Amino acid sequence: MDRVYSGLVALGVGIAAALSAGCERGALQRLDAGGSGASDGGRSTVGAGGTSSGFAGAGGAGAGGGPDAGGDGPILVGRRAPGEACVRAVECASGFCTDGVCCRSACVGACRTCAAPSASGTCVIVAPDIADPHGVCRDEGAARCGQNGKCDGAGACKLYPPGTECQSGACASDALVSRQVCDGNGACKPGPTEICAPFTCDPARRECFSTCTSSAECVQGRACAAGSCRVPPKLTCGRDEECSTGHCVDSVCCNAACPGPCLSCAVPEHLGTCYPIPPGAPDPRGLCRTDPPASCGQNGTCTGGGQCAEYPVGSICKPSICEADSFTPAGVCDGHGACAIPTPLSCLPSHCAGSACSTPCLGDGECLATAFCGGDGGPCRPKQPVGAACTLDKACVSGHCVDGVCCDVACKGACLGCAFPGRVGMCTAVAAGAADPRAACPDQGAANCGTTGKCDGNGGCARYVAGTACSAAKCVDSVLFAPGTCDGTGTCASTALVDCGPFQCDAQAVRCKAICSSSLDCAPRYSCQGGNCVPDAAAGLAR
Repeated sequence: MDRVYSGLVALGVGIAAALSAGCERGALQRLDAGGSGASDGGRSTVGAGGTSSGFAGAGGAGAGGGPDAGGDGPILVGRRAPGEACVRAVECASGFCTDGVCCRSACVGACRTCAAPSASGTCVIVAPDIADPHGVCRDEGAARCGQNGKCDGAGACKLYPPGTECQSGACASDALVSRQVCDGNGACKPGPTEICAPFTCDPARRECFSTCTSSAECVQGRACAAGSCRVPPKLTCGRDEECSTGHCVDSVCCNAACPGPCLSCAVPEHLGTCYPIPPGAPDPRGLCRTDPPASCGQNGTCTGGGQCAEYPVGSICKPSICEADSFTPAGVCDGHGACAIPTPLSCLPSHCAGSACSTPCLGDGECLATAFCGGDGGPCRPKQPVGAACTLDKACVSGHCVDGVCCDVACKGACLGCAFPGRVGMCTAVAAGAADPRAACPDQGAANCGTTGKCDGNGGCARYVAGTACSAAKCVDSVLFAPGTCDGTGTCASTALVDCGPFQCDAQAVRCKAICSSSLDCAPRYSCQGGNCVPDAAAGLAR
């Protein structure tokens, strides 16, 4: 994509340089009848041997043509439309020249471009993982966990993703420790310890070996064979003296003494290596306590990282409480050894009975600020966070229930939504070219140059793009009108005119007549004489 944008800008500069001389004197200029050109619906550009009118039967002069070759008159030439190449804003009808093309808006800032192949001339957000074409996003380096020079696909600079190493670790025995990694929010934080077994840690490169060339690169109790660290034939033992490593642990020769909870030298597929017990499995050495659920402490199982596990998030640590005019939901463990107690809910004007408020609430005034009354015969309910399902605005902490979910903002209008996958709860513009889910963008038809029935990707209805044919070429008396084209703002424009006088315009052929057979082939106040239309003597016109 970077190369596409750069190519479009280069192409625009080249074309604009060739045309700049003809655009210096303002929005409209005239080309002589014998000149050559091409029309794009009122914005003519010079081209070798092209037709100056740009529509059927216009008779424009080609290579070698002259003033009388086609009988055309002068053509009005306008400023360039969105999407056409430019080098200066004065060349564009919109007044904006951005990224080498005429743009409908200024289109400044990070991760925006007016030269996207699918929407040239329209300011759109740059796709994710593409370099910022305006150079606002800098690559600050992985060590800072800041910007990586790319765009995030939402109109902002992307940060180094979670897990990116921002500080090298160090080898400690057969593990890589003290590594720091990016958290995805611009901070460099301590990362997990990496156990290298069955390989050892390479202190020179500060990383675990992934293959071996000698047994020195394997943990004790393993031997290097064909690039892999394998268990020697002799494994079971009863005493330390029977093992070359000097460690008989869990009835097998082990690479280390392997003390502590949730570790074993007899884990299948890792026999002979001190390795963590799988997550959720009980500690075979019985060193992990089984604390009461109310404590949210250790539950007797392992984490999978060589530590005792605590009661997981959501485990009930305190029962719900119903007292007088309030109800307190059950407390749950937070996953860090603490019991989180929810805020009590008011039962006013009734009382609490059993495990809930006994009678329905009558209005929001009977509920706490963090709750609402649904008006459906139920009690006060907690307001829901962004992204949760809802049917009422007041059911959300944000105060906005949109598309069936709690939304961060009101998110009203065409081509917006709050329930798109990956963006649930966040007001997001519908992708360019997609249908408006709220049906607020009707297809008004090319003849009207209005909306297309699709979205523009910026939270609005897309219009028929500039250059879309909206009316055919036509004759009106002795004047030939060019085919109409949309200007991209909702107007069907046909600004290029050709006066066929002294002849009439041939409505059937849609071109100026060049010979007459009767005065009906001539413009008003002209008569046919010898195949030519001459001024009518009765009108007193000079020849």
